[in-house]
Amino acid sequence: MRENSIRFKNLRLFSVYRVEKKPIRPLLNYLASNKITVYNVKMIDEKTAEFSVKFKDDKKFFAKCEELCYNNIIKVKEEGLFLPFFNLLRFFGLTLGAFAFFFIALFSDGFILSVEYYGDARELGAEVSEYLSSIGIKKFSRFSSFSLEELEDLIVVNSDGVSFSSVEKCGNTLKIRLEPSESKAKTVNKRKEIVSDVDGVIESIKVYSGTAVKNVGDAVKTGEVVVKGTVTIKDTEVETEALATVTVIARKEFVFTSEKEGETQFFEELAKESVEQEIVKVSTAVKEDGGKYEYTVSIEYRHVL
Repeated sequence: MRENSIRFKNLRLFSVYRVEKKPIRPLLNYLASNKITVYNVKMIDEKTAEFSVKFKDDKKFFAKCEELCYNNIIKVKEEGLFLPFFNLLRFFGLTLGAFAFFFIALFSDGFILSVEYYGDARELGAEVSEYLSSIGIKKFSRFSSFSLEELEDLIVVNSDGVSFSSVEKCGNTLKIRLEPSESKAKTVNKRKEIVSDVDGVIESIKVYSGTAVKNVGDAVKTGEVVVKGTVTIKDTEVETEALATVTVIARKEFVFTSEKEGETQFFEELAKESVEQEIVKVSTAVKEDGGKYEYTVSIEYRHVL
């Protein structure tokens, strides 16, 4: 029975440690009291020893050593009958993990796995997909093989009924926003200058001809010029058409009065029915005055000049 027990023990994996510059006996007693078995103790001197602990007890061993402020501990080696097999599994696991990481980094982020259309003209997605395929942009294409900004312009120029497009990369998804217009001349303006007809903040400007006076993020007032119909050629300003797509985030406010509290959602829905453009954000402030409640609904919406 003892021989079989010894053989079984030899099949286990052990870590061999050297402890220096500290009395060894207190540590050995503390480990025993915490049910950490120590094997093959070799006393080199009163403050230096080598011994083995089970591989599975490594974390617990270090934790108990820290509790006693035993810091001069060196892991000398690992040993055990199955150590080669264990190292093979460990190496295989690390290799598999590295390969998986490489595969995910390469394929999930670098290639198109899906295309998503949104916006008021998203029903034209099939037509746009057909065009994208014709120029080599489809599932499993590399994102690095094309420019997102150039693709936005190509979609507008080559897709009937699409007056505005924005393209962005979200992970492995190509997200394409499509916006229609009553006429292309409405959103891709051909004028001597493009003037804002609302107060708001410039969200996007794509100038095909002319010069932008405002930048993305700038505030704009009704009547202000956003794109002027001139270009500078060799330090000389030359008149041309103002051809551009401009979107502005504008705001409308609606004030409602009621004797009831808690009608925020009702009045927000009522206000949204009065806004025909794409709504970006809705917020409501409520003020009580003399038993009546005043609801001020603020709606931010996307307006195309």
